[in-house]
Amino acid sequence: MHGTIGWPKYPAREPSTLDLWSERIPGGWHRPRWAEVWFPDAFVGTMAQLLVAVEGGTEPEISGRDNVETIALCEAVFAAATEHRVTNVHEFLGSAREGR
Repeated sequence: MHGTIGWPKYPAREPSTLDLWSERIPGGWHRPRWAEVWFPDAFVGTMAQLLVAVEGGTEPEISGRDNVETIALCEAVFAAATEHRVTNVHEFLGSAREGR
């Protein structure tokens, strides 16, 4: 696999690309293309909701707590894969909250 992910020609808006090779595909390469621009468009709703929350003095629908739990989930998956053991998110919540 190779491609451009994110905002490849900042500040110009250009879709990300993804090219992948598979022996199961005739000719080997599969090169899907999209008209949509993933970044920054993927964050429009989240940022708009954050501004609404700030304006209204409420917690955003997607809070910092959600982000910390996502990082803890990533750490749990990585530990399970590399250490060949069963893990859970709660095991990693402390280190994710502390920024480790």
